[in-house]
Amino acid sequence: MVIIVGSVREGRFAPVVASWVADQAREHGGFDIDVVDLADAEIPLSLPAVSPKFVAFVSYGGPAGGRHAVLHLENVLTELHAVTIRDGLAFPNYFTAWEDGRPLDPEAPGYAKTLLDQLAWWAAALSAARNSVPYPA
Repeated sequence: MVIIVGSVREGRFAPVVASWVADQAREHGGFDIDVVDLADAEIPLSLPAVSPKFVAFVSYGGPAGGRHAVLHLENVLTELHAVTIRDGLAFPNYFTAWEDGRPLDPEAPGYAKTLLDQLAWWAAALSAARNSVPYPA
């Protein structure tokens, strides 16, 4: 699993959220975890070969919790043959909803587990599909 830290703004909160998500994924145990921070990455100018992918979103922000940005990204990722997971995580008003690197909502780890269980299902399904039938690109 690659966790992409998508914000590159100065003073961003994204690394805190990404670290918590990575911890949840390690605890889940179904993935090898790699965190890629776009602030430190060189972005390729050409797209890789088309292959199906699955994507989940974890967002944070003001009252909408970053969901508006996610809605735009879902459309972009569709063009890259990515299937988005229904159960994403959104953290509205993160500036009051996080403390010591974790969300204050006691339900957040359960929501993260649902997201990770769905990602694990998609990983197994796509692996089986890739092994049985080539993707029609």
